[in-house]
Amino acid sequence: MESFFGSGGMYNAFANMAAGGRFQQQYRCFSMVMYKESLEKGDKIVLPPSALRTLGHLNIQFPMLFNLTNPSALNLDGENRSTHVGVMEFGAPEGKVFLPNWIMRNLLLSEGEIVTVTSTTLPKANFVKFRPATSDFLKLSNPRVVLETLLRSFSCVTQGDQLCIHYNSRQYYLEVREVKPARAASIIETDVNVDFEAPEGYEEEMKRERERKEAEKKRREQLLANASSNTSTSNSTQNNAGSSFITASSNSTSTSGSSVSESWGSGHRLDGSTSKKRKLKTRSPQRSGYTPTKGAGEASETSSSSILAQTASKSAKTKVNNGPSEDSSKKKNPTKDITNEGAQSVAISSQAQIRAQRLSRFARRQQKTRANPFHGKGQTLG
Repeated sequence: MESFFGSGGMYNAFANMAAGGRFQQQYRCFSMVMYKESLEKGDKIVLPPSALRTLGHLNIQFPMLFNLTNPSALNLDGENRSTHVGVMEFGAPEGKVFLPNWIMRNLLLSEGEIVTVTSTTLPKANFVKFRPATSDFLKLSNPRVVLETLLRSFSCVTQGDQLCIHYNSRQYYLEVREVKPARAASIIETDVNVDFEAPEGYEEEMKRERERKEAEKKRREQLLANASSNTSTSNSTQNNAGSSFITASSNSTSTSGSSVSESWGSGHRLDGSTSKKRKLKTRSPQRSGYTPTKGAGEASETSSSSILAQTASKSAKTKVNNGPSEDSSKKKNPTKDITNEGAQSVAISSQAQIRAQRLSRFARRQQKTRANPFHGKGQTLG
């Protein structure tokens, strides 16, 4: 009965391991997502518990490293495709091994195919060069630090492999271009110098990017130049419009002034007839406080002449007391001033009459009080 341990069964497997001093078994491989999806990040595999028991009888160095080989696929050198991995745990069903999906793609393995697992030892790496599959990884803020952080979930690297790393909910593929000091090396607890090689088409892409930035810069400079020229043109247009507006305003003002001066004081109505002069209504002499001794016309002339005389004397006194005013150079309307002063004199005479009437009523009330001292006090004689 043949098994995955060889034609001789489990006994021959132990005998071979004891003679050779290494672990070598064949299992059917399955994707890691069928076991635990979180283990997809990294290069760890899951072996069955029997592998742990077998490894316990051997002098295996820790950490445990294994070589995976696809016996049915060859690489460019004519050898079987192989890679190197670490082990996460021993919880797989017997006869099965769970591998990360990117390792199955590197080995050209499908679900359920046979893979050979062999224990091995690797030197510590001191230099690794990667080439990203696309330029997206190089566009990260600090790709070197990101890679050094994500490599902590890996046990070893093999030249020619294409690693898959997960960062910010994205997958980035990097090809291992060079490993020192050997083709395969361990990166556990060691200082590794990491270098990058430009991906295919990266130089052409960067050239196009530089050309695009230069074209964008020229376009912005052209827009700024056009904007500045448009601003200067608009300013000159506004200045011309302002000067033309001022000229038009002065012309219209001169035209309207001439038309007003020509039509002012014509004394004609719209129908062509001459307008009649309206007679001014004068205040009655009795209301202004003067006693008429002549006719109404003569009284009004007398009161007007007296008001003018009083106003002239008051203005003369004011000029003598206060001196020349600051606005003496400005022209005043004498008719308006005379009318205002005349109205003030009439109001003063009216107030004088009212005060005289109040004094006469008060004198009569005092005479009554002297004649009857108890009048209005509410007392009666007994």
